[in-house]
Amino acid sequence: MKRIALCLVFAAATTVPLVRAAAQSGDTGEAAKVDKAVEDDDGMIAWKWANFAVLMAALLWAGMKFGKPYFTAQTEAINQGLDEARRHREDAERRSADVRMKLANIGDDIERFRRTALAEQAAEMERQRQRMTAEVEATWANSSQQIETLGKHARLDLRRFASSLALELAEQRIRQRMNPAIQATLTSDFVEKLKA
Repeated sequence: MKRIALCLVFAAATTVPLVRAAAQSGDTGEAAKVDKAVEDDDGMIAWKWANFAVLMAALLWAGMKFGKPYFTAQTEAINQGLDEARRHREDAERRSADVRMKLANIGDDIERFRRTALAEQAAEMERQRQRMTAEVEATWANSSQQIETLGKHARLDLRRFASSLALELAEQRIRQRMNPAIQATLTSDFVEKLKA
C-alpha cells in the first residue's frame, strides 16, 4: 500500500513540471496565454489540490480493494510455482543421485549377475548329470532284468526242447525195439497191475 502511494505521488510530482515545460516550450504568444491562465487560476489552486487529493484517495482505495486480492493471489500462485519447482528439482536430484549410485555399482552388479548365472549353470549341469546317471542306472537295471528274464525263458525253452527231443528219441528207440511179443507182455503186465 505504501508502495502504491509513493508511486502515485512520484507520478504527480513528475507530471506537473512536464506540463509546465510543455507549456513554456511553445511560442511566446501561447506561453503568455498559459501564464495568464495560471495566474488567474491561483485562487483555484487549493481546490485543484483538494480535487487531486480526492482523486488520489479514490485511486488508493480502488487499488487496495481490487489490487490487493489480485496481487495476493499472484504472489500465492508464484510461491506455489516456486514450491513445485523446488519439489521437482529435489526429485530430479534424488533420481540423479540414484542413477549415479547405480552407475557406480554397475560393475559390482554385473559381476554378481555373472556369478549367479555361473552358479545356476553349474547347478543345472549337476541336476542334468544326476538325472542322466539315474536314467542310465534305471536303463541298466531294466536291461539286466530283461536279459535275466530272457535267459530264464531261453533256458526253459531249451529244457522243453531237449525233453521233447529226448521223448521223441526214446519213442523212436522203443518203437524200433518193440515187436508184437514184447507189446503183448507189456500189455498183460499193465493189466495185472491195474487189477491189483
